[in-house]
Amino acid sequence: TRIEDVTVSQVGGQGLKLWATTGATVHNCEITATGAGGVVIQGSDAVVTNNHIHHVGLTYASALALRCGGDRHRLAHNHIHHTPYSAINAGGKQICIEHNRFHHVMEELVDGAAIYMFAAHEAIVRGNLTYDVRDEQVHAYYLDEQSRDSLVEDNIAIGVAWPLHMHMASACTIRNNICHYQGDMTISLMNCDGFVLERNVFAADGKVT
Repeated sequence: TRIEDVTVSQVGGQGLKLWATTGATVHNCEITATGAGGVVIQGSDAVVTNNHIHHVGLTYASALALRCGGDRHRLAHNHIHHTPYSAINAGGKQICIEHNRFHHVMEELVDGAAIYMFAAHEAIVRGNLTYDVRDEQVHAYYLDEQSRDSLVEDNIAIGVAWPLHMHMASACTIRNNICHYQGDMTISLMNCDGFVLERNVFAADGKVT
């Protein structure tokens, strides 16, 4: 399945939904003004690149801009903004999320992130940029329950008060990330074990907790 150079707008539900798919490609599409989420993929080996996903979840605030479940997906060079909840929600094995740009995400709900991973094994979150989000429990990069053996590196978060949040995850590496905030900043690893943090820069005008 290949969906390329397509615009989806003014729909009541999901923009694109690909289920039980192998090797799907979604490239250079614009998904906007959806009642629910932007793109939903379940399967393996999908490639989602160079898409512009914005102003989704107009009816359902719990909508996700890009939801991807399964194994060996690559989500890269996408521009995602103005979402009520998380921009990318992914879980599975060997998912690579790299070089995406996020802003004005999590505009309504809390306890999510620009990139939120649940039960992600051997994932790579690399080279992403998050900026211009509100302060209320909004994260840039978040590895949640059962995530393990994953890498979060070379990402940037600007203007995010709580940029890195890890919860009930294990044996992950957080390195070479840059986080800057004009106020107090929080970095958290709640009930995590076996994490390695190295060569990160946490710069705040206030205190760093």
